[in-house]
Order: sequence, then C-alpha cells, then structure tokens
Amino acid sequence: MNASELVQYTTDAIFGLIFVAVLQRAIRQPRRSNVDALLLFGALAFIVASSLVSRALGLSASLLSFVLLGLLVGLPFLTLRLVDDVIPVPRRVLLTAFAGWIVLALAFVVLPRELLLPVFGVVVVYFFLYETYGAVVVFGAARRASGVARPRLLAIAAGTLLLGGAILVAGLGIFLPPVAIATNVLGLGCALAYYAGFSTPRYLRRAWQEPWLREFMTEALRLAVIAEVEPVARGLSKSVARVIGAETAAVALWDDAKQTLRFYVGDQEMVETGLDGAVMAPVFTEQRPMIKLASAETVRLSTLTREAGLVSAIGAPITWGGARYGVLAIYAARPPLFAEDDLEIVDLLARQIALVLRSHDLFTEVRTLNGELEHRVAEVNAANEELGSFAYAVSHDLRAPLRAIDGFSEILVQEKSDVLGEEGSDHLRRVRKAAQTMGQLIDDLLQLSRTGRAELHFAPVDLTALGRQIAAEHAERGPDRQVTFRAAEGLRAAGDESLLRIVLDNLIGNAWKFTRPVKDPVVELGVTNGTGPRAFYVRDNGVGFDETYKAKLFVPFQRLHSPREFEGTGIGLATVRRVVRRHGGDVWAESRPDAGATFYFTLPDAADPART
Repeated sequence: MNASELVQYTTDAIFGLIFVAVLQRAIRQPRRSNVDALLLFGALAFIVASSLVSRALGLSASLLSFVLLGLLVGLPFLTLRLVDDVIPVPRRVLLTAFAGWIVLALAFVVLPRELLLPVFGVVVVYFFLYETYGAVVVFGAARRASGVARPRLLAIAAGTLLLGGAILVAGLGIFLPPVAIATNVLGLGCALAYYAGFSTPRYLRRAWQEPWLREFMTEALRLAVIAEVEPVARGLSKSVARVIGAETAAVALWDDAKQTLRFYVGDQEMVETGLDGAVMAPVFTEQRPMIKLASAETVRLSTLTREAGLVSAIGAPITWGGARYGVLAIYAARPPLFAEDDLEIVDLLARQIALVLRSHDLFTEVRTLNGELEHRVAEVNAANEELGSFAYAVSHDLRAPLRAIDGFSEILVQEKSDVLGEEGSDHLRRVRKAAQTMGQLIDDLLQLSRTGRAELHFAPVDLTALGRQIAAEHAERGPDRQVTFRAAEGLRAAGDESLLRIVLDNLIGNAWKFTRPVKDPVVELGVTNGTGPRAFYVRDNGVGFDETYKAKLFVPFQRLHSPREFEGTGIGLATVRRVVRRHGGDVWAESRPDAGATFYFTLPDAADPART
C-alpha cells in the first residue's frame, strides 16, 4: 500500500465514522437537521463504500457507476440543504442547486459517451461553485457566532470548501494527471474538518469550551457579590448567550410566593409566567434538561423574541441540592444543528449558575448577619460606654464615703479606744477592713473595665525584664519573706506593655500569695519547649487547687480559697483572661492540691510584622 492509498483509505474510514455518528443522532432525534446530515453523509458513505467494493471486485462501468455519479452531483444540493439548517439559504439558490442536480444526473444517463467529458467539466464547475457558496455562507455565520458554536461552524465551512476543492482538482486531473494527487489530500482534509464539525470528539469539544467557560465563571464570580438578584440573573443570561453563541438566553427564577417563573433576558423587560404558560415549565417540574421545538407563538418569552420568530428552546434546571432556583434556557429561530451537544453545555452552565446563585444567597446571608452584627456591636459599644460612665461614677461616688468610713473609724480607734473598750475597737477595725476591701474591689473592677476598653498598642515586649521588675516590687512589699524567683532568658512577645504588665502582676502576685504557707517558696516565669503552640507560664510550688473546680478560675468573683486563708477579690484572673484574649491568645491552668500551680498563656510572636 502506497502513501496515496493510505490517505484514501483513511479518508474513507473517517467518512464512515461520521456516517455512523449522524445515523445514531438521526435515530435518537429525527429532526430535519439530523435527517439532512444523514442524507449528506449517507450519500458520501455510499459513494465511498461503492468505490471500495468496485476496486476490490474489479468492477467496470455499470449501472452502479451512474448511481454514484448521480449521488456525487447531488452533494452540492445536500450540502446547501444542511447549510440551510444552520443559516437561511435563499430559496432560489436551493432550487437552482436541485435543478442542476436533476439536469446533470439525467445528462449522464441520456447523453452518448463521447459527450460525457464536457458534461463532466460542467459538473466540476457546478460542484465547486455551489460548495464554495455554501462554505462562504457558513464562514459568515461563524464570524457572527461566539462561544463553542464558532469553531464547529469554521470546521464545517472548511470541510465544505475542501470538498469543492477536491472535486475541482479531480476534474483538472483528467487533463493534468499530476494534479490529481492532491485530490486525496484535499479529501482527507475535508473528512477531518467534517469530523471535527459534525462528530466532534469529546476532548476537542472540551478544549473549545474551556476558554469560554473560564470567561463565564469569571463573570459569574463578579456577579455573585451583587446585592440584588435581578442584575445577577440578567448578567448571567448575557454571559450564557456569549458562551453558547445563542440568539437569546434567559435565566428564569422561580418565585415561590407567586408560583411563577420570572424570565430575565439581558436588558429586556422581565416576563413572568405560570407553569402552564412557559415552554420551559417541564424542565422545572421534571428537573431534567430538555429540547423543545415549538411555533413562534408558543415560545412565550417576550414580544421581542416572538417578533424574532424564535421556534426552538433548550433548557436545563438550575438546582442546588434540594433548592430549585429556576431554569436556564436558550432560544433560536431554527432548530439546533448540534442539539445534544448544546443540551450538554446548557446543563453544565445551569449547574454553574446554581452554584453562583447559592453563593449569592450566602453573600446575602452574610450581609444580613453583618448588618445584625454591626447593630449588636453598636449596642454593645453603647452599653460599654454606659458601663464606663457607671464605673467612673461608682469609683468617684463610692470612694469618698469609703475614705470617710475608714478615716473616721481610725480616729475613733485611736482617740476613743478607752471609751469603746476592746470589743468596740475590734468592731471598728472590722469596719475599716471591710471599707478597705470594698475600695480594693472597686479598683479591681475599674481595672477589669479598662482592660476591655483600652486601645491596644502592639510592640515587642521583654517579658523576662518585666517579670523580674514585678517580682522585685512584690519582694519589697514583703521583706520578711524569702521567695526564690526564676525567669528564663529571652522571653519576648508582641503586645501592649502596660496590659501585659497587668497580666504578669496578677499571675506573679497570686504565686507570691499562694506560696505563703510553703517553707521554701519558688516562683518561675518560663516558656514551653515541647510540641504545639508556644506558651509562657508562671509556676509556683504553693498550695495549688483542685482541678475539678478550675472552670471557676477566670470567672469574676469566683474564688477557690476562703478569704480567711488568702485575701483577694476574685477579679485578678478574670482580668488576665480578658487581656490575653484581646491579644489573640488563650490562658489555662494546671494544678494539684499542695503541689503548686502553673498558669499558661499564649501571645503573638514578637517577630510578627502584622503585630509590631
């Protein structure tokens, strides 16, 4: 087998594959466009098969040859008839092509053999002119098309032009035999182009679809954040029309309150119809993609589309999970040539639109929640301002009476102790103690309030130096005690130094206090070195506590030890937790009775540029 024969057999095989594909399509959907495609490729397949049989059996000219010539002459008319399914071809052109087919076919039958050569020349010219005309018409349609329709139309136009060129070269080959070699090459190109256009492989369809789908998703994501749903639907309908190359695309959204479909088509007026008045209603009720062919009067969309004579519709349900949003529909003035492929991409786009509408719902919910949150935040801020004013009033109005109670009680103890006696003096000392405790409680509450409202100023903080300074202050206040304080070197974090001082002061102060009964008290400031997030800690070997009740540790006014054992207001650890959480960290504790306690807390890293 030489190269020319290989090309010829390859071409024949491709035309056979195309015939099988269009035959299956015509059986499934016996529409005119499918039938026209079957006639054209059936004729080509018959010509190819007959030629193969003739070559294999060595048959000479016979009645079969006249049949083949008749079919060959009819290819221009069959091609134009198929082109007419894509874009209208003038009726006079179709009639002249049909007349040419009949006249030339009869000429081969009735004319003597010596006159057939001039007739064959006329056939070649007739064939080339009409095939070229069909190719030009399809090229024009491809230029106006967009989306995945454009490359398929370009392939069909190229195949039609190459078919005409193949016949022209074959005719010239009678007079110039070397030229005939190009016939097989043109025939193979025609077969490949028609295969790409009429029986497009799935991988090629996806390659053609990919850039348009990417453009669609980019536009869809932009639309998803728009607050109102109507501009979203209109924008999606425009984008679908570009992707598919449809004359009209509509996004119909279901209005559950009215039980109607609201059709949005680009910038046209919205049309609302019930399920009994829309061609696409079965798509929504049955929840499956459909192709509908109808008269212009029954494709109820808008006045403009009725005037345009749209007579076919392809639709797919827009559904996400159990939520039925509506229907995506494309409309055309002619039945679709590649209806199944169009139906597949419409279904794909409908699923993408459902995802966009679901995202739009989520954005709407987020906006609503944000609005509610802003309202709640405003209420909380107002409440905090009132609380701050109240705390200031409390501190200002209660401090003076408490100072008076404490002061006058002290005077009575000092100057009237002989009159009061031991019992009276003891009562006044208790009054003074209660007043001082009340004053400390007020100070602690004010500190708790300020730590929650104070503005944070993040900067690198040397916790080692800060801890040693605080420990020295506690040592000065209790010079009669010998407490060993250890601080690891290089403890640094990002935070507000004034607030972190409050954290360490409370934690180290508690450790100082609860190691009072211990013979050799030790307080340690360090950092964990194990796996997990880095945590600073303050550890002591004091009295500890029962972890059963550790949930109460950081709650205001909750204490795990009796005031008779250890003084305090129960506010310090609540203040620690508030400060640490404002820094984005957490605080927790571990302990056992009579085995000391360790309080852990996390803070942002000092090297974090977002914090410093």
